[in-house]
Amino acid sequence: MNEASPSTALPDGLRVFGAAQRYVQGAGALDAAGGLVSGLGTTAVALLDAGIAALVGHRLTTSLRAAGVEIQCLEVDLEVTHENIARTVARIEAPRGRETVLLGVGGGKAIDLARAVAWTRGDAFVTVPTVASNDSPAAMAVAVYDDQHRMVEVIQTGRNPELVLVDTALIGGAPARFLSAGIGDAVAKKFEARSCRAAGGTNQHGTLSLQVAGAIADCCYEALRASAPAALAAVRRREVDQALEDTVEATILMSGLAFENGGLSIAHSLVRGLQSVRGAKEAMHGEHVAYGLLVQLAVEDASDAELLDLRGFLHSVDLPTSLAELGLPDATADELDTITQRCLGSPHRDKTPATVDHAGIRAAIARVEALGTR
Repeated sequence: MNEASPSTALPDGLRVFGAAQRYVQGAGALDAAGGLVSGLGTTAVALLDAGIAALVGHRLTTSLRAAGVEIQCLEVDLEVTHENIARTVARIEAPRGRETVLLGVGGGKAIDLARAVAWTRGDAFVTVPTVASNDSPAAMAVAVYDDQHRMVEVIQTGRNPELVLVDTALIGGAPARFLSAGIGDAVAKKFEARSCRAAGGTNQHGTLSLQVAGAIADCCYEALRASAPAALAAVRRREVDQALEDTVEATILMSGLAFENGGLSIAHSLVRGLQSVRGAKEAMHGEHVAYGLLVQLAVEDASDAELLDLRGFLHSVDLPTSLAELGLPDATADELDTITQRCLGSPHRDKTPATVDHAGIRAAIARVEALGTR
């Protein structure tokens, strides 16, 4: 796996904080798309997740055309591979360049595909997430896979979106599991940013972090602990309340700012292994990260009390805390070795002050699994 460097190299000693130019959130935000996008260009291309095109396509088109923005809508249901990026670029009729706005509308795949296409063409870029399952809507990176959904590259485009438009009524109408996954992805950022900074590790810009990144990561964690269980209850009631607004802000905006500017560590490294083994590979990214966070804290020799406290919170928001809950009961020695070796191959594995080796990862997994039997 190759993790590309940011597109613009910087002299040693500089530190970078990056963010989307504008973030807009609230119930009904989709209907404001026209006025917001019209300031970026007069032509738009929307890549719409095929699963939600019927739900949002007409509203989006109506809003943009009312604001004088011509729009081409393309439904997509593709793995983010280099081949599919090229095929999608070839389908677009609009001229390349900043007069065209590329919108990614839907879940993570549609947004990442749109990000890659916008980066390839040089277009302005807008994300319109319809689920809050991870923090990719506000990010600059594109995870590229092969046809078997094995990660082959992470492209750091060096560009965050010009606009992130989050309609919480759409988020609240999605299955609750998506929001749970987003909580799992976001809750790790406090601990990963803390570990990365303590180890002198670099962030997604390839520089050391500024203090503000850690402050945002801490705020993200506090918001989730205060609001996430109530937010899931609101989703099940099909209501948008303050707990849901706060949780969506944490899972999309704060989490994205924290990881890009604060850095990642073992929790995300373990995802590489969990994606590769029986059963667990079917779990969502945030479910992998939640389990990976427990392993990270075990690697870093956290107390049983801290692990059990986190475990209780993860259960309260329907996140897995054991390999069996991830879909991997009775893991074999070979499967555990696969998880461990792929974790050790991650570029984030050393972004912790703890010693990270095969024996340590295996021991941390064993400790997390043992906590589940207590």
